Formats: sequence, structure tokens, C-alpha cells
Amino acid sequence: MEVLISAVAGDLVSRFISFLAQNFGTHTCEEDDRRRLERILLRMNTVVEEAEGRHITNQGMFLQLKTLMEGVYLGYYMLDILKVQSLGEKSVEDDEVSHRSQSFAVCTFNTAKRLRFASVMKNKPVAFGTGVKQADQSTRKLKSVLESLEAKTADMREFVILLSSCPRLVRQPYSTYLYMDNCLFGRHIEKEKLINFLLCDDSHDYTNISILPIIGPHITGKKTLVQHACKDERVRGRFCNMFFFKGDDLRSREFAVICKAASGKFLFVVDFSWDVDEVAWTNFQSYLHKLPGTGIKIVIIGRAEQIAELGTTQPIRMKFLPQEEYWYYFKALAFGSMDPDEHPNLASVGMQLATELHGSFLAANIVGGVLRSNPNAKFWCNMLLKVRELARTRSCFGPVHGFLVYDLREAGPRQSELPKLSWQELLNGAGVPDEHKFDVLAWRSRIPPYRDYIITFQKRKPRHKASRMSRRASPTPATAPTSPRRGGGGRRTGGAGGGCGGGGGVDDAALCDDLLQEVFGLLPPAAAPAVSLVSRRWLALLRASTSRLTLRLPPASTGVSPSAALADLLSRYPYLSALAVVSAAAHDADLVLLAVAASPSATRLTALRFSLGSPVSAATLSAVSLTFSGLTSLHLTALSPLSFRWLACLPCLKSFALVNSASAAVDSSVSTSSDDAFAEGEAVVPLPLERLSLCGIRSGHRGLGWLWQRCGSLRWLQLRACDSVGDGPASTAFTECLDGLLELELRACRSVADRVLLLAADRCHALTSLLVYDGGSREALLHFMHQRGAALHTLDLRLPLDLHNDHLLAIGAQQGQHSQGSLAVLRLQSCVLITGDGLRSLALTAIGAGIQEVALVSCDVLEREPGLLTFLSQSMRQLRRLDLSYNETLKDKEIGAMLSSCRNLIDIRFRGCRCLTGESLVSLLRHCGQSVEVVDISRCPGMKGASVEFFAQRATLLNHLIIEESSASEELKAVAQTKGIKVGPLPCEGSF
Repeated sequence: MEVLISAVAGDLVSRFISFLAQNFGTHTCEEDDRRRLERILLRMNTVVEEAEGRHITNQGMFLQLKTLMEGVYLGYYMLDILKVQSLGEKSVEDDEVSHRSQSFAVCTFNTAKRLRFASVMKNKPVAFGTGVKQADQSTRKLKSVLESLEAKTADMREFVILLSSCPRLVRQPYSTYLYMDNCLFGRHIEKEKLINFLLCDDSHDYTNISILPIIGPHITGKKTLVQHACKDERVRGRFCNMFFFKGDDLRSREFAVICKAASGKFLFVVDFSWDVDEVAWTNFQSYLHKLPGTGIKIVIIGRAEQIAELGTTQPIRMKFLPQEEYWYYFKALAFGSMDPDEHPNLASVGMQLATELHGSFLAANIVGGVLRSNPNAKFWCNMLLKVRELARTRSCFGPVHGFLVYDLREAGPRQSELPKLSWQELLNGAGVPDEHKFDVLAWRSRIPPYRDYIITFQKRKPRHKASRMSRRASPTPATAPTSPRRGGGGRRTGGAGGGCGGGGGVDDAALCDDLLQEVFGLLPPAAAPAVSLVSRRWLALLRASTSRLTLRLPPASTGVSPSAALADLLSRYPYLSALAVVSAAAHDADLVLLAVAASPSATRLTALRFSLGSPVSAATLSAVSLTFSGLTSLHLTALSPLSFRWLACLPCLKSFALVNSASAAVDSSVSTSSDDAFAEGEAVVPLPLERLSLCGIRSGHRGLGWLWQRCGSLRWLQLRACDSVGDGPASTAFTECLDGLLELELRACRSVADRVLLLAADRCHALTSLLVYDGGSREALLHFMHQRGAALHTLDLRLPLDLHNDHLLAIGAQQGQHSQGSLAVLRLQSCVLITGDGLRSLALTAIGAGIQEVALVSCDVLEREPGLLTFLSQSMRQLRRLDLSYNETLKDKEIGAMLSSCRNLIDIRFRGCRCLTGESLVSLLRHCGQSVEVVDISRCPGMKGASVEFFAQRATLLNHLIIEESSASEELKAVAQTKGIKVGPLPCEGSF
């Protein structure tokens, strides 16, 4: 027995020593191979980066460069695999999603060079010897990669020699994440092939037309590739005309209108989203054969193999990046300036995320940006589980903070403003809006064509399951009524009727209602009446999806109560958030307001405009103030008596406007108020008001003192046609609301303007914007300019006989004395006493040089002093917006000379300049065609026809052309539709 035990012990010790020796030898060999791989990658990466900075035209060199690039990405991928494997198996817990633990271990390569990840339960035992087998497989794979890369580097000598003869390109590196999202990654070979095609001289070809198809799946970067090639300086210098069309544009023959006024070499890019219309394509080619000149190039983009038959050369085929190359891209976006070697846990999860994203550039940028700002293992694991769940369900629906993610789309060219809330901020739980529906900015591309991607969220309405009988018996206004004949929407909710059991029919009907309401929300206002013709159910859903409504009450008639009719109508709109009730007739304002307060949406209202022909009483406002406690904006036409104590019952009110119109003027003899009588000794509780507008305040009006004392939070104050700010205590209390004021507007307040300006000069230390129309003396305005002029950001004046050069000189003389701001916007209207000397003196100061927006509306100084505009444009180098409206004698020559020195304009207005012609548009296109976005040529009879159409076609960033509908030709509308330009008058400002 002792001999047997000794033999067994000796054999075990021998095996253990062999195991240690083998493990140590394998580890040492693997370290040596890893160092060899790093040295080879350094050499290959140097050659690849040098080649990407050269203009290569040889097809054989392209193939060799592609092989080298694939080897570089494979090598780096293998290095990351080895680093992650050295980490071993670790468990990652996620209590919120799966309530189980997973460990992410990287396995070896398969024949497709893709990873497989094994998910094992926590504390699962591992068989003895598994690590050795895995190490042996990794070692063999490492050696295989080394042999492959060494063979590639052995053939690299001839490539380097030929590369030295290729001309060098000016480019930016993208070896770090700072440049990764600013470059066209992974498409260098395709881009150079496309540029070579565009630069190739085909004048000897009798067909005169060369066609290159670009074929690939959705979101593989086909349009981005073409945009990058078209922005290349070599391509821009060769083609005078570049036109981009959709496949549908060929059917409407819009290309004939656009190409009519162009000459020189042509480049056409046609995007076929679906199948090719062969008839339209044949007509398009026939038209191109008739164009003058030679060397017409056509690039066609599509997903179908059908377009390959249309080309005159071999197509460029776009595919998703290989896993190794995609990981290189995703790693740079996800880790940023962090070193992945210092975060092996994150690298392991990141490799799995890259696999789940399946080569999508959009997903890499959206997910990578979020991961980069949250370098936390738990956050990354949660993101991995969400992405896997998304891939499993293959749906874009998912809950985020109680909202439904139901739409991911590109922001169209007509979208003027992007959401301020970003996807990253929403995931972090910061600033989640309270709105029922809101948009989130998912990602902004920094490379052409500069797309913006938006995610829309919507809170699902709560719905309660109910039986068929209860739904038939008591339909509520909050849900759409159902037809008894159709059995509650045509779905059986239970029983043996073959329907969905367990309330499935109710859920389906609710989902259908949600989708219909979304569709109704996208309809234009003119199409809304047609919905009621379909069915009562659709009409009810349309009303339930309406959140903003304007009602105009007709004159009162016998037998019909406006308040009762209004109450019945509002009961059908349960989800209103903004309501305007307007009427010029004399209705009982108190009864109408009570009807609004009794509506089901009263507690949801955030904005209310109440504009009737008779005043509403303060007692009624006090009675309904608790119902309207959620209001943030309120607009009243008249109030009698003039009491404001009810405002204390509106804790959310930020904006209040009171307009005493002529038809509803309050008699001063009956406008007494008890507010001032009880003001003494009463505790002053500040109101939340930030914006206040008062119109038609007379010297006999009382009750304003109580309001002024509680408006310490005001940021914007507007007085219109006011003779006073109140008598008695109100006169002294008015100064208490001026300390925090940022914007002040005085419109037609000549009697009180001087006093307000003098008080503002002494009290408004934070004021940044001043507007004065038709009021204010020269002395009061000059005192204000000396005190606060240099700190203003915006100055808007319409003072025909009160504004002098002294006021402008006072602004420039105060430079350097105020650090909180500098004048950026200067608007002058009908200021006949201003001369060119005053404007030149202001422009020569540091404050004048920083002005970004200038408006000289109906200023005859432009007629009196030719060359003034040119001087201003040369001095104000930061000028971006210019308004020259209603200068009827302004000439084309003056505009051309000004624009030659003002090349950064994005907004210019020529409204009412009757002497200007299409020559001014040509000058604008020549000097600002690459920057201008908004142009106003309404009421300019000399600007019409072909010059306007040509300008709209060639202006790169133009998005709004303001012109009368009667002056917009069909050709102009066709160009606008092609480029996404809004053509027409300025939109009218609504009530809210």
C-alpha cells in the first residue's frame, strides 16, 4: 500500500510540475508573439497613414492598400482580444433588467473572424484544464495572425516605393477620437475611386456622359461618400454645376428648369430610394445629350442591383465594415481620451456592444457618445442588455423614464430649431420634460451631409380595462366614443367570439387610437375638417389629440347662449394645453370664462388668451383662479375693476398681458380698486411673473401699486399706449420692479417714456435690451445712453424727430466701462435726423465693430450719403444680419459694393426696395451664396423671374425666401420643393 501511495503521489507531482512548465512556456511564448505583433502593426500603420495622405490612381495599389488596412484592423483586434482574455471571467450584475448575473468572457476567433461570447451563471464551476485549452487556441490563433501580417509586410516594399511618387494631399489625421467623428472613416478606397472617376477626362467618349453607380444597403454611407467627394477642392474646381436629384424628380422634369440657366461642366447625383423609372431615366439622359459642353458626369445611388446596369463603368459597392474595422472605430468613439488598456472591464463589454450594433455608423455614434460620457462598468453593462433586448424584439419601442421611444428620424431641412435636450442628458435623468410629447437630439453629424437625428418620446395615456357593457353605457370625454353597431371598435374583448382573451382587444384598440392620434397630429390644419367625414370615432380622436385651439365666438343671437355652446364644445377637447377665445362682439365675458373653467381641460391649460369685446371682472377671475392654477401664460383684453389680487392664486404664471382695447376700454371713473387701500401693512409676497405687458393704462387707473410691489422677478416689461404707470402709491412702487429687468419696451408712451427712461438709467443695472417707438425726449434718451448704452445688447429705436447723432456717439464713448455685454443688435427706423457721420463714428469704435445685426428701415440717410453702406460693411466685420427694408431709392450698385466687403451674411431683407433688380441677387449670390439662409424680396417688383429662380437654385444654405405668393412662379416652387426651401411670406405670430 505504501508503495502504491508513493507511486500515485510521484505521478501527481510530476504532472503538476509539467503543467506549471507548460503554462509558463506558453505564457512566455505568447508575450513574445504579442510584442512581435505590436512591432508589425507599428510598421503597417505608418504605411497606411502615409498612403491615406496621397492621391493614388493605380487600381493595383488600391487593392494592396485595402489589404494592408484590413491587416492593421485585424492586428489591433487580436491585441484587444488578448488583453480582454487576460482579464478572465468576471460576473456583471444587472438588477434592473435581467435580475441575474452574467460574466462576459471572450472566446477565440471563428472562420468569419467574429467573436462569440459565452454567458455563464455566477459561481458556475469551471472544469480543470479549460484555461489551458483556451490558451492553446489563443496561441495558435495569434501565430496564424502573425504569419498573415508578416506575409503582407514582406510584399510592402514595392508599394512604399510606388507610394513616394504619388502627390500628397492636405488632410487631417483621425488617429484619435477628436477627429474620428469629423472624418469619413473606413471609406478611403471608395472615396479615391469616386474622385478619380470625377476627375477622369472622358472628352474622347462620343456619348459625352459617364455614369458611376454606387450600390449598398441602407445607412452604409453612400450619400456621405458622395458629399465628401463633391467637397474635394479638385472636384469643385472642375465642375461649375453640381445638381442633386431624387429619383422622383426625374418624373417631374425639374432638372430641365434648373439646368436652363447653367453652363459649363455638369455633375449630377441621382438618389434612387426605390426602383428605377426607366421612362424617366431615358428622358433624363436624352435631355443631358442636348446640353452644351462636354464631360457630363452622373453618380447614381441606390440599394438595388438594377442600377448597376445603368452605369458606364464598374460600380462601387458599399458594405458594412468588417467586425475588426468596426471595433477600431467604435472603440475610439466609446473610450475617447481614455486608454482601453487601463479599463479592461469596459473593453470587454465594449467589444460585445460593437458586435451587437452590426456595423451601424449611426448606432456607433449615438451609443459611443453616451458611453464616453459615462465610463462606468455598470452603465455599460446596462446599455449592453438594452441593446440585446432591442435586437431580440427587433422593435424601436422601449421605455425610458416612463416615456415611449417610438420614432428615430432625420431632422428635415424645414426644421428651423433643434431640440435642446440631448439623448445623453435624458439617459442621465437630467431635465426630463413634463410635456406629454417631446423631442430629443440623438446625434449631430459633423461631416457632410451634416444630418441631425431626433428621437421623439411620448407619454402613454392611462387607459383602464372595462367591459363592453360599461363602455357602451358610459363613454367618457377622455376616450373616443365607440359605435354600438361595431361593438367597441370592431373587436371582441372576451368570451367565445374568437377575440383576444384577457383584455387583448382593449389593448389593440388603445394602440390603434394612439397611432391614429399621431397621424392626426401630423395633418395640416386645412385637412382636419376632412377627418370628421370618416366617422364619429375619428372626429373624437382628432379632438382628443388636439392640444392647441383658437375659437372665434360669433355675435350673440336670440335663443343661443354662447357660454353654453362653448362649454359643450370644450367638453369634446379633453387634452387642451393652450386655448384662445376671441370675439369682437360684446359677450358676457364672465359667463364665457366660467364656461372655460368648467371644461375638462381647464386644469391642464398652460396658456390662455381671453379677448372679448367686454371686460372680465376681477371677482370672476378670483373664483376661477384655483382651476387655472397650472397657467404659465395669460392674456386678457380688459379687466374691470383694475384689481390684480387674484394673480396671487396662480403660482405658475410667468407671463401676463393686459390690453385695454378701444372697444373694451375701462372707464376711469369706475375703475377704482381696493388694492391700494389695503396695501399698507400687508405682507408683500412676490409673484412669479417674469414677463409683463400692459396696454392702455391711464392716469386715473388704480390698483397698479399692489402689482408693482410684487413684481420683483420681472425680466421683460412692455408698456404700450400708456399715459401713466399709476397714481398715488403706484408711482413710487413702480421703481421696485426695475432692479432685475433685462428687457424694456416702450411703444407709443410719450407721456411716460421720459420718466421710465430716467428710472431705468438709475435702477436697471442688468438691462440688455431697449425698444422705444414714438416716445421719449432727446434729453432723457441721451441720459440713458450715457448711463446704460454701452451695456446694451439690443437697441431698437423708431424716433423720427428725437434721435440724433449724439445718442450714437454716447454709446461708442462708453466702451470698456461695462463688462456685462456689448451692443450686438442695432435697429433704426425712420430716424431722419441721423446722419452718416453718426453711423460712421459708431462703426469705428470697438462696440460698433462687434455689431452682428443692423436694421436701417426707411432711413433716408442711405439716399443722402452714397457709399455709407460700403463703409459700414467694411467696419462691422462681424455683421451677420442686415435689414434695408423700405429704402425705395436704394440702387443695385450700392448693394453690390456693400456685399463685396460683407461675405458672412446669413439674413438680409430688401422688403419694399422698389428700385432693386435681379442684379442685386446676382451680387448676393456671388459674395454670400455659401452662407445666406434667409432673404426677403417681398414688394420688390424688380426682383422676379429667372433671376430669383437662379438664386434659389445656387444659394447653398438658403432655407427661406420671403416673397409674395403671387410673385412665386411655378419654376421657383419646383426648385424650392427640390431643395427644401420655404417660399412665401413670413409666418404670422400666433397667440402663444
